[in-house]
Amino acid sequence: MEPEPPDDWTPTFDEPPLAEVLRTLEALVARGRVAVERAAAEDLAKARVPAAAGAAFLSLARTYRRIELVESEVAIELHDGEEAPDAIGGWRLRTEPDFLDIRIAPHGAIAAAVDGAGDIVVDASWSPRGEEICVHSTFAHFVVRAVVGDG
Repeated sequence: MEPEPPDDWTPTFDEPPLAEVLRTLEALVARGRVAVERAAAEDLAKARVPAAAGAAFLSLARTYRRIELVESEVAIELHDGEEAPDAIGGWRLRTEPDFLDIRIAPHGAIAAAVDGAGDIVVDASWSPRGEEICVHSTFAHFVVRAVVGDG
């Protein structure tokens, strides 16, 4: 069964301010818990980025081409993806392994949730715990939560 879009695009978890999350992300990179491939000018020229992406995602995509969650061996391509053809919609980022389903939410969801200022990232990956998707206010919030959890 395919997950349904949420009634409310509010983040699933209480989230700290973006500046704090970006500092944590930098620390995770420095410690080797998150590996990154920096984006070169050539990468930026070929990048496929969703029209609905907000400033936070675009900033990361200008800096990084790929982000890997080292401990879980998950890599996410920030410059590659495609429109998701299901009820949730949005831009599905290419991941390795490819069964993961990480998306920039559709533009209407972003506007409804944060007046167009954020990114709203959806983790719609299949889970044995149910069909519910997780909503994060930015891609950085998603990455940090995926690496450090609630701690």
